[in-house]
Amino acid sequence: MIKEASSVSSVRKIVAANLNRFMEEQHISRRKLSEELDIKYTTLCDWVKGNSTPKPEAVERLSAFLGVEVADFYVDHEEAADQFERLMRYSGNDMVLEMDVAKSLTEDQIRALLKKGFTFRRLTLEEYIERSGKPLRVSREIDWGEPVGRELW
Repeated sequence: MIKEASSVSSVRKIVAANLNRFMEEQHISRRKLSEELDIKYTTLCDWVKGNSTPKPEAVERLSAFLGVEVADFYVDHEEAADQFERLMRYSGNDMVLEMDVAKSLTEDQIRALLKKGFTFRRLTLEEYIERSGKPLRVSREIDWGEPVGRELW
């Protein structure tokens, strides 16, 4: 599962790490990025160092320029990579993973798992109930009146 940032400083670190990685992957310098997006160089440096976090509008501009999703700035890719490596070393007869594992993986990582023979499954209603630790309660039924012939069922 994706590690959720528990504090502002951890969000800053994650955004900074991802911004650095995107810039490195595309061979874009801080100077070029600041000029292309008309962002003050010192402000960009603060984002890259993790001293501050860009506002949502700035993240949108960065993502459009760098060709990545906005959400990619907030994902702890180190943890996702570690989880992926653990899954790739996984051996045994049961190669079925729960669907929530896929939330923390990239498309390429999911493809690699599928090629290796892994499958994904959703939890059943019974499993959700068991995990919640609460009993299943039946909701009261609502009488909507007699059908008039145009209902969508």
